[in-house]
Amino acid sequence: GLFDDVTAKITNLIVTVTASGISSGNHTVVTTANSYPTNLLTNGDFEVGNPPTGWTAEGDTGAGTFAQSNTQAKIGTYSLQITKGGNDLGAWQNPYNASLKGQTVTLGFWVYCTVNQSAQAYIYDGVGMTYGIRNTIVNAWQWMTVTRTLDINATFAKVELDVTSSPATAYFDGAILVQGTTASPTPLSNFLSLGVDTS
Repeated sequence: GLFDDVTAKITNLIVTVTASGISSGNHTVVTTANSYPTNLLTNGDFEVGNPPTGWTAEGDTGAGTFAQSNTQAKIGTYSLQITKGGNDLGAWQNPYNASLKGQTVTLGFWVYCTVNQSAQAYIYDGVGMTYGIRNTIVNAWQWMTVTRTLDINATFAKVELDVTSSPATAYFDGAILVQGTTASPTPLSNFLSLGVDTS
């Protein structure tokens, strides 16, 4: 009858939320599985604070610029602007914990640099460090990575984003530090849980 027909239609509207997505019946409506590894960095999208919370300037801040900026942004609204005025200037973070000893970690980030071969990054574990390559693209976004296996006696898992040529300005965004040998560009949803991929 009418009641049974309405009940059937309502039943067909019920969706199930699972780890693999949102589905109705046999049809997957939206895939929401978290395919991204845990980001060990804080505020890697630089959306919070000016200068960005969780990041510390290292180098010549008197002659340069270390600030949140909306002049360029790859993830969200803001990036980290570093302009070298005198000596090298960088931003670092150290998300070390003892479980990382002997583990391989990879730093990945977007950079928009005004001068070729001027922006790079490194990972330092208290015993040694590994440098990444310098940027090869100018005035456009480039995804860059650097990988290091931390020493078994590591006391740091320090990562630093640097500008090494003057005058040069670099905008950094979407920074992630993950365990393993691969760090892929991460969408805004993984930083802010908005479900929007702006990469």
